[in-house]
Amino acid sequence: GSTAAEVKVDRRGRGPLCRAAVTNTGATPVRLKEIVLFEGAHGYPPETRIYGEGFTMLSQTGGTLAKAEDIGGYTDRKHYRIPEPADAVTVYNFACLTRADGRQELLGFESSRRWAGRVHLRAAALQVTVDCERLELGPGETWRMEEFCRLEGQDVYEQFARRIAAHHPQLPWPAPPEGWCSWYCFGPRVTARQVMDNLDWIAKNAPYLRYIQIDDGYQPAMGDWLETGS
Repeated sequence: GSTAAEVKVDRRGRGPLCRAAVTNTGATPVRLKEIVLFEGAHGYPPETRIYGEGFTMLSQTGGTLAKAEDIGGYTDRKHYRIPEPADAVTVYNFACLTRADGRQELLGFESSRRWAGRVHLRAAALQVTVDCERLELGPGETWRMEEFCRLEGQDVYEQFARRIAAHHPQLPWPAPPEGWCSWYCFGPRVTARQVMDNLDWIAKNAPYLRYIQIDDGYQPAMGDWLETGS
């Protein structure tokens, strides 16, 4: 949505962390679809195992660089129709790669204040992008990107969790909310009878479940959230 002369991306890295910002150095507003933070050959062999999550937690990816595998049936690409490059496996927020010797490397956005970060994995290359949603960047205006890190070791998830918590401390809650959600078993085809049967079972066997969420299926068509069905 702009020319290279109008937009400047500033990347600054120290240790495992990279901070980036984008500035409109031109005289007119521009609308940006995405920012490419990094791209290039990754050097991993095709048998490297991968794990990543989608825009929603119901969409996950496993397998290897040579043969990625969907985990779960509600994928970003097929179910939610979220656009992504046809020649790449796209995951959000982070990607974890595990070599044959068990050594792990995690590439991830450790903050999530405004922007959705993505990692596009290809057979020989990777690309890290930020979805800017075609929002307008005014003349002289600067957007701070999310902070991005590269971690190695046997405890990359623990390292990543600590870095996320530094940006987004856990919200205080007296006790974890516990309940049942219709989506995970019945998806969009849940019936009133199935909901009532589960309520009966919960009342007798798991009365500590205090929240019941009828998630999708109550409306006549996907997307008609304000119109209830039968």
